Amino acid sequence: MGFSPLLWACANGQKGAVELLLYHGANMLLTGDNGETGLLLAACRGHYDVVHYLLRAGFPVDQSDELYNTALMFAAYNNNAAIVSLLLDWGADITAMNADGWTALDFAIQRRSRASQRLIEKHIISLLQGQ
Repeated sequence: MGFSPLLWACANGQKGAVELLLYHGANMLLTGDNGETGLLLAACRGHYDVVHYLLRAGFPVDQSDELYNTALMFAAYNNNAAIVSLLLDWGADITAMNADGWTALDFAIQRRSRASQRLIEKHIISLLQGQ
């Protein structure tokens, strides 16, 4: 089946097209062949404005693909620190694990994504301190 127009627009950072497609009734929860969502694609490719728009439109922050990868994992993997921060602000689950048992922090450490790693660790500390 491939990508729907909405998935293509999300993957390519076309926020205006995303807005237009959703306004005209596109299903924001539609997935690609491997369970990829618009949020996952936008987060993976560093399209902050699209990620923010989808979250504001009500897209579930922890929706995962068929291997249980989340947008936070993709953003951490690619060291998209601004998107990591945004997803954390929207309540992304830092304990979520993919099919291999990896969390977003694991991806950040493995990929030496220092900025993302620091953001996730800071978030963990704030949760432990009850802030």
